[in-house]
Amino acid sequence: MKKLFQTYAGVIVLYIVFAIIQIVVIASKQNYYVDEIFSYGSANYTESCSMQPRPAPYTYSPAGEAYYEYMTVDEDAGLNVDVVWKNQAADVHPPLYYLFVHILSCLYKGRYTKWIAGVINIVFMLMTLCGVRQIAGLMENDSKITMAISLFFIMSAEVLSSVSFFRMYIITMCEVIWLTYLLLRYYQRETIWFYLMTGIVSVCGALTHYYFLIYLFWASVIYCIGLLTSKKIKRALLYICTMAASGAAAVLIFPQMIYHMFGGGYRGTESFQNLHKGMRQYATNLKAFFSIINDRLFGGMILILLIMLLFAGILYLQKSKWKLYLQKFRDNWEWAILLGPALLYFLLVSKIAVYNVDRYMMPVYAVLVVGVLLVITRLLRRVFGNHERNTKIVLILILSIMLIGSWKNCKWPYLYLETKQTVDAIKEYSALDCLCICKKGDEWKTYGNFVELCKLNSITFFPDGLEPLQSMNELNGKSQYLLYIYGADDEEILTELQDICPQITGYEKLDGIGYASVYHVYGWNETM
Repeated sequence: MKKLFQTYAGVIVLYIVFAIIQIVVIASKQNYYVDEIFSYGSANYTESCSMQPRPAPYTYSPAGEAYYEYMTVDEDAGLNVDVVWKNQAADVHPPLYYLFVHILSCLYKGRYTKWIAGVINIVFMLMTLCGVRQIAGLMENDSKITMAISLFFIMSAEVLSSVSFFRMYIITMCEVIWLTYLLLRYYQRETIWFYLMTGIVSVCGALTHYYFLIYLFWASVIYCIGLLTSKKIKRALLYICTMAASGAAAVLIFPQMIYHMFGGGYRGTESFQNLHKGMRQYATNLKAFFSIINDRLFGGMILILLIMLLFAGILYLQKSKWKLYLQKFRDNWEWAILLGPALLYFLLVSKIAVYNVDRYMMPVYAVLVVGVLLVITRLLRRVFGNHERNTKIVLILILSIMLIGSWKNCKWPYLYLETKQTVDAIKEYSALDCLCICKKGDEWKTYGNFVELCKLNSITFFPDGLEPLQSMNELNGKSQYLLYIYGADDEEILTELQDICPQITGYEKLDGIGYASVYHVYGWNETM
């Protein structure tokens, strides 16, 4: 055991350090994107996938109860997979991620903690690191190169930023890297284990995020082309049968995915509509997504790498005959398997994505990191030949420059650090009651204010104006309130409030987050 520990001590420390860094990042998270609150609610809420608060005259006290009712498993309830499947069938996403959230939420009944989603991200990101190391070792068989790539991955600001986003993208990244590893590992030989594991990963990926299927499609096309050009027709047919069986299994497990992708699911419809948009819009999308990958993931070095590749290719072709070059490329088809699907994923997702945001590229982050860094390593070996020491020194220098650029360009959007001051300011009003003006069906707009709302004494939802407040004698006589307005005319609401509560004589507008207009209203010369 001691000898085993000594052999793998560096690797063990690597995983421990990565886990600690992720914990620090998640602990630094100050607020939530609306979809992150939705992750908890649609995993646990028995009424529907969206929040359905009871309207006035019902008052939630403390205010957080409105959200804990939505986001947590009831203390009297147990594991209920049917709720997860029903909610996701009504939404536009497959259910696997929500199932994990629901299972862990059952361990914390009636309580919310960000560490439910946080632990899921940490565990699957550690598994992703393992996949990165497996591919690096497979392609290079050099422990120092593998460690250098591993260190870049765990220290990348953009990779760490993705950990702080509580959605299904980290699990998808893990499934993508392990699918890629399986295709690379077993490309040269046939085994039942390969078909079984590839099938399982494919089913899990399809049940995690539909964009996984885009990567799976391109990976399968390139893999089968490699087999067919090597005249391994039987293996290509077996692989196709495996994918067909995996697709059938995924549909049997979650039949609604067909509707989501090709029927009335609004995300699928929007994606197909984007396919028909012009090239000008496509060019804009390509530029935006390329900027995300280039600036945040690789510190702005991709263009330099592409120039290096072009220069190396020209020199190589001058010294080589085309037939020899093509034969050598076929003999090293693994590089096409490693880099081709990610590139084609980038091109297609840039065309169909609803928004130009980083999360749609997160599934291929790990593959891009290991693929690009391995290409750089090969290029440096071409340049320095047998001078391995020089190769590694320059590689470390390039990786360091990339990391510095990554940290400089990363915006850490999912930590919401900029909201801390606003949330802390709301603490001054923690003894007050909140009047929330929000139309029925728009309750999701309040998710972005979850942290601050949970600090208040109570919250009452008014979907159709403040008229019910007239009969709420315990509430309408207060001298101060916090007023949250979503999608209504602020002046009309303030006037209506003063008509119902004549003791309210003044107000001040506070800094709001997300969709909210926030007011501190007061009377009898009281201010806070």
